[in-house]
Amino acid sequence: MTNNLSITYSRQWYYSSGLLAIVFALGLMSPAISEANFLQYTLTGGTISGSLGGTSFNNADYSITTTSNTSNITSGTFSGVVPYYAIVPSTSTITITGLGSSTFTSATFGVASFNTQPFFGANELGFADFLPGSAPGFSIVLADFYNLATPVSYTGGTGASIDTTYGTSSGDLVITSAGGTGSFDVVTASSVPEPSSVPLLSIGLAGLMLTRRRKSM
Repeated sequence: MTNNLSITYSRQWYYSSGLLAIVFALGLMSPAISEANFLQYTLTGGTISGSLGGTSFNNADYSITTTSNTSNITSGTFSGVVPYYAIVPSTSTITITGLGSSTFTSATFGVASFNTQPFFGANELGFADFLPGSAPGFSIVLADFYNLATPVSYTGGTGASIDTTYGTSSGDLVITSAGGTGSFDVVTASSVPEPSSVPLLSIGLAGLMLTRRRKSM
């Protein structure tokens, strides 16, 4: 009888210790996950004309912003010709004076930087929809080919793809003209858009450990 009890308690201790080790390890991991490098990208200044959800606007001020994880940055050559950096998709919001804010709904829309200097004499930085064969969007022109990975601030002439339709949460956005001088600012995000699930998993495992021990007793 004594030997059986000894073996039972030994196994309980083994299982409990193993679960505690897992919980402790996950607790150590969670700060690393939650402290991923999130940056906020914002294009502002300049004006656009067109319509949103059937409502026309003319020479309206606008801004576009998104918060994204730099670990999702990709690079490549668009259409086999233009090198780029991008985070696609990245949930992006456009705010137009007098019409409020709307979210772009395309799964291929995001923040992007294009090395167009060899073709047009300047590079482009902003937001684009990576459609097959084209990448219409909103941008400023600049000398640098920016990699999207660090906080920066640029100022330059703004532009947008004309006669292009973008899907948004407020209906179709159609751009008929764009211009002016604007800025593209990248800062460290003040808040992370999605919480880490690891602490919740740790709590769940701790609860499972206590439940197993109570049943054994």
